[in-house]
Amino acid sequence: MRENFVTWEKYQQICRELGEKDEQAQRDLAGFLHILGIALNYRDDPRLCDTHVLNPRWVTEGIYPLLRAPQVCERQGVLEAADLGAVLDAKDYPASKHDFLLRLMERFQLCFRLSGNKERYLVPELLGENQPDIKSLLEAPGLGFRYQYEVLPEGVLPRFIVQTHIYSKPDPHEAHAQRRWRTGVVLEWNDCQAVVRADYRERRVDIHVTGPEARRRELLAVVREKFEEQHRDLKGLEVDERVPVPGEPGVTVSYRDLLQREEDGEEGYRPEGARRKVRVVDMLNGVETRLSRARRRDPERRFSQKIEHHHHYPPGASPEFTGVDMEEVHGDKNVQDNRGATFSNSPAAIKQMLQNSYNTVQQMPTSELKVELERLAGLVEQFIVSAPPEPAEIASDRFEALTKEAAKPKPDKEWLKLSAKGLGEAAQAVASMSGPIITVLDKIKGYLGF
Repeated sequence: MRENFVTWEKYQQICRELGEKDEQAQRDLAGFLHILGIALNYRDDPRLCDTHVLNPRWVTEGIYPLLRAPQVCERQGVLEAADLGAVLDAKDYPASKHDFLLRLMERFQLCFRLSGNKERYLVPELLGENQPDIKSLLEAPGLGFRYQYEVLPEGVLPRFIVQTHIYSKPDPHEAHAQRRWRTGVVLEWNDCQAVVRADYRERRVDIHVTGPEARRRELLAVVREKFEEQHRDLKGLEVDERVPVPGEPGVTVSYRDLLQREEDGEEGYRPEGARRKVRVVDMLNGVETRLSRARRRDPERRFSQKIEHHHHYPPGASPEFTGVDMEEVHGDKNVQDNRGATFSNSPAAIKQMLQNSYNTVQQMPTSELKVELERLAGLVEQFIVSAPPEPAEIASDRFEALTKEAAKPKPDKEWLKLSAKGLGEAAQAVASMSGPIITVLDKIKGYLGF
């Protein structure tokens, strides 16, 4: 009978026996087979790379029974590691592959591991339907946002709960407080709370964020980023982003329309169903900053222009900067640090380094470290549009190096220290940004232990 899976070493042996001895060609073939769905290998994931699945049905037929197991349903979605042995056939799913299946479920964002000594996981799709008493949160002043769908896929909210589980930890002062249910979740971060609820009958997801006014947008940005990730994955999904009008119950306006009105220079208008006019910029600023909107409209051109605009010194000005060791070379304003990295003072180069960092962070599994790296990415972006050219480029380079190393299974702590030190010193070039960047760097140091 055909084997369901083999080790990566066994896969390479099979390739050699069939005449393909080049290791890169073997990896390329594994990638093609994965894309075609013939055989699966997640070689870029250190948790999964050791197993090559020859029969994709083995995965689906292993996971599906776990999602329908009576004991898991009775526990309202709590899956225990011991359940795999009780539910799955030991012949096809030996105990040695149970951890692999759990890691796959995490990768597919079907579940996440619960804190505690016992190995338990939460499958949000199997949570109870009862919404907790969140009336006080919904009635508190805050900012709102809505996703209106043509068709709201059943898995959107469960996947979102997995994506954001580090923000929905139970309140230690309320042992029985329910923070997650099948169609909603309460998130907490930086003294703010966000209620995210799906209404499948009305085909929409509503978001309400309360807390200190200056911080609400940050939590909303986290929520929106996770939904946009899903929207990109679900090709052809029709989604209308809408903003509730303050003081006008039941009235929402199209966020895309607001962006267009801002682009056209329109200051205010009266939305359909509203009793009075609204200022376009006020509605938009309640959701995200001008800088974020500019990057959303045209991430390539607008971002480059902002960097180019800020990277010109006033006549006779000479910014003070005491960062990592640098020296001018060849008179072309290139600078070099003490590890040989060359900086070009090029807006395009800075933009590319920052984009590389964003991509690296987004590929990391959800964790508190990832959250802080995402937050640091936003701070570095704000920093480079207002900093002199050398520290801006050094900050981008050091952040890129930091994220690359942090994403490795076994990061080099000395290189992490150097990257963090360079970024921290570069941040001193803009006094208002130095404190926030250093604060987040300290948290990242704690998570990585350097």
